[in-house]
Amino acid sequence: MGKTKFTGTDTYIASDELMAAVDVAMHLEKPLLIKGEPGTGKTMLADAVAKALGKDLYIWNIKSTTKAQDGLYVYDTVQRLYDSQFGGESVDDIGHYIKLGKLGEAFKQASYSYHYI
Repeated sequence: MGKTKFTGTDTYIASDELMAAVDVAMHLEKPLLIKGEPGTGKTMLADAVAKALGKDLYIWNIKSTTKAQDGLYVYDTVQRLYDSQFGGESVDDIGHYIKLGKLGEAFKQASYSYHYI
């Protein structure tokens, strides 16, 4: 684990308390839960941390009807049935009918590994 600390970015200036909270989360290798009203900068903080670590940021907008599985993948059974009946795509390749959600995309990343400084 390096001695580098989160200091914000050129476009995001974080308070000392916020930088300390990010550093503690990275040191403990635990998620950091940020809560607040809309427009308070939660996504901007996540973007700044991702940029500081050189990682991609996946944003998953959820609502009260969102299912956790939707974050992983959605399996299109209707399209597969349609293709099997009307001679579309090869139905043998089930991967053709799976659409990854935001969590699924993050897990699929070739460089998938947690990076902590």
